Amino acid sequence: MKVQDNGLGIKEEDKNKVFLMYQRLHDHVEGTGVGMAIVKRIVDNTAGKIELDSKLGEGFTFKIHLVNSRGIEAESQKCVCLCVCGLGADSANPCVAWGTP
Repeated sequence: MKVQDNGLGIKEEDKNKVFLMYQRLHDHVEGTGVGMAIVKRIVDNTAGKIELDSKLGEGFTFKIHLVNSRGIEAESQKCVCLCVCGLGADSANPCVAWGTP
């Protein structure tokens, strides 16, 4: 999964701070500073990885690689949700909890 914007970007020396709880890098935008810390914890707990690429003044790109409970990295074209059961879901493997992708 890839998320990107064309906003302010992040200074090189601040990249590690993005994933810290209650860390805010920009004061002009409302927020609590917990969003990316929660995302990182979810990704880490599922043996996935998250990459951050950013240049100050050019925005950022987060690339999130998720792994299902079978140890297989989810294919971006098939992965449609990070579901409650934690297995991931796609057209061939519906969500165990919800019964649908």
